[in-house]
Amino acid sequence: MRLTITYGELKNKIKEIAKLDISLMKNTSKSLKLRYNSDNIFIPNVELSLNVISVSPSKIEFSYDCNPLMKFAVDKLLPQIFKKLPEDVIVSDGDKIMIELAEIDKLRNVFKYISLSDIKMNENDLDVFLTLKDI
Repeated sequence: MRLTITYGELKNKIKEIAKLDISLMKNTSKSLKLRYNSDNIFIPNVELSLNVISVSPSKIEFSYDCNPLMKFAVDKLLPQIFKKLPEDVIVSDGDKIMIELAEIDKLRNVFKYISLSDIKMNENDLDVFLTLKDI
C-alpha cells in the first residue's frame, strides 16, 4: 500500500504547527531539501537536507546536513521541538534522529494494523509504503 503526501500538504502542516513558511523539494529519492527564508535580518535563511537512513516497521531514522552555522542553530532548536513529544518517541545522536512512530499517542492504534516498509521522495510529493499486518 502506498500513501502519497504532497510537499504542499507537509508545508501547510508545518506552517500550522511551527508557524514557519518553508519550501520543500526532492534532493534524491531518499532525501528532501528544506528551505526557510527569513524576513528578519537577524535570523539567517536556513537550508538543510533531510536524509532517510532507514525505515523499519514503526520507526524512521534520518539525518540532516547543513552548513556549520546552521548545524549549531539546528542543534539548539531540536531539543525545544523534542520537548513537545513524549521522551520515548525520539532518540537523537548528533545529526541522526530516530522517531518511534508507534509511541505517538495519535498513531499507536494505526501501527497495530500497518508496518512501514519504505519512504521515497518524488518531484512533488513523497510516498510512504505500508504493509497491512495479519490480524
